[in-house]
Amino acid sequence: MKLKQLLFLFLGTSIFLFSCKKEDDVQSDSTSLTITTSAPTNISTRKASFQGEISFTSSSTVKLKEYGFVWSDTPNPTVAANKVVMGSELSEITSPFMLFGSVTELAMSTTYYVRGYAIAENGTVAYSSDATFQTLGGNNWETLTNFPGKMDQWALGFSIGDKIYVGNGLANETSSSFTTKEWWSYSITTDKWTQKADFPGANSSLATSFAIGNKGYIVTGGGDQTKACWEYSPDTDGWTKKAGFPGDDRVQAVSFVLNGKGYVCGGMLVNGANMLYDLWEFDPTNATAGTDANGNPLGKWTQKKSTPIQSIQQAMSFTLGTKGYVLADKNNTLGGRPLMEYDPAQNNWTIKSAVLPTNYVNKGFAFGLSDKAYAGGLPNESSYGTFWEYTLQTDAWTQKTNVPFYTGDGWTTTYNGRGYCLMLADFYEYIP
Repeated sequence: MKLKQLLFLFLGTSIFLFSCKKEDDVQSDSTSLTITTSAPTNISTRKASFQGEISFTSSSTVKLKEYGFVWSDTPNPTVAANKVVMGSELSEITSPFMLFGSVTELAMSTTYYVRGYAIAENGTVAYSSDATFQTLGGNNWETLTNFPGKMDQWALGFSIGDKIYVGNGLANETSSSFTTKEWWSYSITTDKWTQKADFPGANSSLATSFAIGNKGYIVTGGGDQTKACWEYSPDTDGWTKKAGFPGDDRVQAVSFVLNGKGYVCGGMLVNGANMLYDLWEFDPTNATAGTDANGNPLGKWTQKKSTPIQSIQQAMSFTLGTKGYVLADKNNTLGGRPLMEYDPAQNNWTIKSAVLPTNYVNKGFAFGLSDKAYAGGLPNESSYGTFWEYTLQTDAWTQKTNVPFYTGDGWTTTYNGRGYCLMLADFYEYIP
């Protein structure tokens, strides 16, 4: 099995990646090197950390062509397998010499074998004995690199390709809260953040955001952002203003995407007077309102059928297949949070039989993956949030293990069958 390797760490040593040599290039070790590998640690669904030691008694120092760890899903991996190269180019070491390293993108529920190795100056190779470990199964959260920007709640964002884009929201510096225009991209491949062009509109908060194709959109929100619709292009790292949102000024709307169109639903009037339950469709390919400075359509907004349940200020939304879903606020009569399904072909809503049986009213988070959806929330501010799985075929909610982090004012997106949650500066990946 060919597995992708990422993230290598060695104290005080630069890390280099080299293509694997054929096993014929080296022979079994015949020097006095002794290598040991400890039991791997920090094992998760796709990660593990390694530690080992190289020792020798023949001299005070030795020169090695290369050293590190080799690993595979078969016993006795060699330098022809996956490698974590910790040093190379005739590095000089003293005894005992500690090895540290880690890998990511392992497969779930899989047994792996790892051992330290060292290639001597004359080309011979020494290995330690195998250390064995097994990655965790599904229904687990992975900790990813923390968000490096100023924003710490009410984030906006979307996923495009293998990149996740996050920004705006509320920042907190020197005990004074303010909104920020910063935007960042996260590479799922490298687990790294990169700062992008600032958002050019108002310092909006409590807006809604979504992606259609290879473009991202920010709509509604507080301040001067209430009518604005901005489009972000990763290709140019640029923002373009699109056809303005025609509905009432609002905050805390929810959104979903179906068939190349975005849908914005509900929220609350900016002045806080009333909750809203209307639905608006955005078609980015429609040029009825004209074109932008780049000659692309400004898009068109069309009002659709309103939701049958009107209390959706603290709603959550997701997409499953060809339908959009909105989890309404807690309904005391129904005993939880009712789920509404929107069919764009029929322009019609259906209240599902399944009611999310929770007693909290916080917005929480939700996302859809294949034929299942997931929702998490905050029972109270002193405990972690409950976490639920919705199965479309059975129209039923099943409680899962609580999320291992604070879940207030967070943001979520999905990519390649996994969910991603940003809560304050903490960033997590859910593997079902």
